[in-house]
Amino acid sequence: MLTAPSPCAHTSSDHDRRLIRDSARIISERLNWCLSAHANTRCSATTASNAAAVPKRLIYLDPATRKARLVTTPSPLPRYAILSYVWGAEGDNFCAVSSNIEQMHNEIPSSDLPPTLQHVFQLVRHLSISYLWVDALCIVQDDEHDKATEIVNMASTYINAFLQIAAMSSPGARHGLFVPDDGELSLDEHHEIMKVCRSLRQRDWDSTLHHHYRLLTRGWTFQERILARRCVHFTKKELVWECKSARWCECGGIGEEMDGHALINNMSAALEACMTISDEKERKGRVSPLWRECVMSYSKRNLGKANDRLPAISGIAVLLQPPDTGDGQGEYLAGLWKEAMPFDLLWRCDQTSRLKERKTFRPSWSWSSVHCGVSWPTARHWMGKPTLCPSEVEASLEASLTYLASGTYFEHGLSGVPVRHVEVKPVSSRFGEIEWGVVVLNSRKAAVQIRKRHGREGGQDRDQTDWVVETTGSVSSLPFYPDVQFTGQGREVGGEGYGEYWLVEIASAVRGDNLWEAGLVVRRATDQEDAYERVGLAGSSVCEPREGMSWFRSEPEDIKLI
Repeated sequence: MLTAPSPCAHTSSDHDRRLIRDSARIISERLNWCLSAHANTRCSATTASNAAAVPKRLIYLDPATRKARLVTTPSPLPRYAILSYVWGAEGDNFCAVSSNIEQMHNEIPSSDLPPTLQHVFQLVRHLSISYLWVDALCIVQDDEHDKATEIVNMASTYINAFLQIAAMSSPGARHGLFVPDDGELSLDEHHEIMKVCRSLRQRDWDSTLHHHYRLLTRGWTFQERILARRCVHFTKKELVWECKSARWCECGGIGEEMDGHALINNMSAALEACMTISDEKERKGRVSPLWRECVMSYSKRNLGKANDRLPAISGIAVLLQPPDTGDGQGEYLAGLWKEAMPFDLLWRCDQTSRLKERKTFRPSWSWSSVHCGVSWPTARHWMGKPTLCPSEVEASLEASLTYLASGTYFEHGLSGVPVRHVEVKPVSSRFGEIEWGVVVLNSRKAAVQIRKRHGREGGQDRDQTDWVVETTGSVSSLPFYPDVQFTGQGREVGGEGYGEYWLVEIASAVRGDNLWEAGLVVRRATDQEDAYERVGLAGSSVCEPREGMSWFRSEPEDIKLI
């Protein structure tokens, strides 16, 4: 395996150049093998529906002059490599801006580039690839129109790339591709993390991955990995190859090829399958669980700009949008789907994360209004099939879809309240940042109190929450998952105080005498008298009816959430 230089050696040293040459040799072998063995698979095919949406610019690595410059993307679209990396602290990266974009079309000075970009430029040249796409250089970072246009095309930009280079362990652009292995993680742990791209508790995500796999903690890089046709990961321990048909690593601990259907990860395989489903009824049943699984994993990641919460996953949303049938059912609404309403509203915050004092974005009913990992209720069984564990899932497209559905398609057999109206106003693209949004539900509500568990209830239960809601004089309670910080007296930081909250019914399930109910906890909006804001979710995290009475006694009414 390749040996990384010491932390202070990230320059264009002879050692770096040797590492780049050796890496290029290994990658070339995998590329040639993939091109030969997977000639008629998804590895070699671009997505036809997105073929016309090409990046506006590419970096041309002129083999004759050895200089690099920005060019307008040629037609037909050439082979190009793409970089997935962590920018690092402010000022660590080199970016295209309005003041230097003209100069960059003449030449991109190598001396201005941080080590990671220098390494990648050299690597791509060794691979005999003449074009490269790097977000910081190919998008004008202080031009909002240019950014919005290129972000809309992000899915096709990554899908159509010939090869993705992922600086998996590098904490920033100044650290280069080669990060020394500190030996803290075993090879078995390393292989497991690289093979599975799924959700961990926020606490585990922050501690384990932040140190060893920084790329897995960044928001923008989530869709980059899932969309890639071929990807080589530069980790602390070794190079790891992934394509749509196989997975491989230098030490031999990972070597998988499954009849043309190997996975970059389960969600990547499921995305591939969803994109090929022609039956709209079947597709509808697949998209909701896949999207929620994507959000569950993506939402735990960090973003340099909080308002990138929706744009950074927009590439996947664009691919999953159904054909326009004229009924608006496939409408994308601030990270939720109209066809999955009202059940998509039942997201809950990971209580192992550090919640914010208050929400800074609306709509409050969208998971994009919080800055932590979110999840949805799970079902014990789906379509009569027991829920599978990740280790029990066979490595096939159909198995991936079944597993995803069993975990997140909880609404099978549920009754949801009617959605009278739902509307959002995007800042630019409907898949990007949202200016405002409103949902009107025909639902019942009950006044509730919020309290922290005490006595023998103390400590977080299996649902990972210290809070419950209850009605006055009630002997029962429901687990409560706040969206924001609450005090020990049940007061929301920045809220209106104890006793000012309502539980709004969203969904229920009845099995004989047993009942399961879940709803949103809301308070009146401070700027709209007739509207409510969401502050959390109440209900068991597992959709499993149990003995109990309904929480709702009132008649349904139209309730406006903003």
